Amino acid sequence: MTTAAVAALSACAPPPEPVKPPPQVVIPPRPWPPMGAAPNLTIPQIGPDGIRRTVNTGISHYQTVWNMRSAYNVAALNCQKPEHAAILNGYKQFLKDNSKALTKVNGELDKQFKSDYGSKYIRERETYNTQVYNYFA
Repeated sequence: MTTAAVAALSACAPPPEPVKPPPQVVIPPRPWPPMGAAPNLTIPQIGPDGIRRTVNTGISHYQTVWNMRSAYNVAALNCQKPEHAAILNGYKQFLKDNSKALTKVNGELDKQFKSDYGSKYIRERETYNTQVYNYFA
């Protein structure tokens, strides 16, 4: 009888409230870099001196000259619209006017990379130059 009474009383109880689903987690969309920058662009870390650590950080005078030549080269290759014609012409003139100095700089950099990397210097220099071109591109 006790079982029957419990069953009868439980039938009179209100049904349990349905379990509410957990609140939906909204994941915001990934932010995009400004001004058409590549989505996988890596921003260089800031050093203890407050300056970002790029391929141009802590380089020699010769490397600075060569990196500026590389930057000018990237500009000449990428700025092909008629209104940018002066960039290509300026780059050609820069190479002509500075050919002896640039040849010396290139030779000094080869010596430095040979000293630093031995027989692997060509690969190391090409890898570095790729980073420089990508930085300016």
